[in-house]
Amino acid sequence: MLTITIIFLIFNLLVLSPVFFIALSKFFSDETFTYKKGLFLSIQILTIYLLFQVIILAVFWSIPSLSIIVSLILNLAILVVVVLIVKSKFKTTIPKAIAIQVINCIFAIIIAFSFKYFVCQAYKIPAGSNLPTILIGDQILVNKYIYKYRQPKRNEFIIFKFPRNEKIDYVKRIVAIPGDVIEIVNKKLILNHKPIEENFIINPDSKIMSKKMGPRDNFGPVTVPEESYFVLGDNRDNSFDSRFWGFVKKGKIKGRAEVIYFSFDSKNKSIRTERIGKSI
Repeated sequence: MLTITIIFLIFNLLVLSPVFFIALSKFFSDETFTYKKGLFLSIQILTIYLLFQVIILAVFWSIPSLSIIVSLILNLAILVVVVLIVKSKFKTTIPKAIAIQVINCIFAIIIAFSFKYFVCQAYKIPAGSNLPTILIGDQILVNKYIYKYRQPKRNEFIIFKFPRNEKIDYVKRIVAIPGDVIEIVNKKLILNHKPIEENFIINPDSKIMSKKMGPRDNFGPVTVPEESYFVLGDNRDNSFDSRFWGFVKKGKIKGRAEVIYFSFDSKNKSIRTERIGKSI
């Protein structure tokens, strides 16, 4: 969520804040507060915020709980600095400066949550069911609006509510859409009676399981119902997917995975810079 927070902060500080500062200056101050002055103030605040967040990431990345505590403390400190900046620029009192920032923050939060729930959201990948395409520690941005105007397509990675526990979100690749006939024979995907070449998947286990042993390596054939999708993980031997619990209903899809915006290798304690900005 850090990147999404920063995106909204930038939007708020560079677009909303100057407008609010100008409007509120009419009430809190007699001076003329131009957009240029508001923009300059916003950039000052943004720089301070981003600096502190980078420090938090660099120092406390491997200790999430401590990171949260430090982040809260530093953000309170940032709020004090912001209030002092606003007080100086507005030539007003501390209570009035606090009021300006509180009103501004409330509006920013409303905008941020609206954006998160209807347009775009960030997710961190905790498991390896989609290796090697999506790695553990990848953080992805999900387009939550795209399926409002078109249907999901094969090979797209989607975020959806896990059918057996809708409080949990899963990410998998769509391999079959409504009307498709899907079958898996000895680990090979058969779609509409034709074998599909999948160069992006891995099968770490050389052992082949029969249907009696489970659906992992031999499954179907089944026809995908209307308004439903069959999804698989790219790490086929280690993915809990539609082979085991069935189809994903369209109404349970939250969006399409678009891009990796950050990736951290917890094993080697390093940032995977080569994955930042990579499309999924």
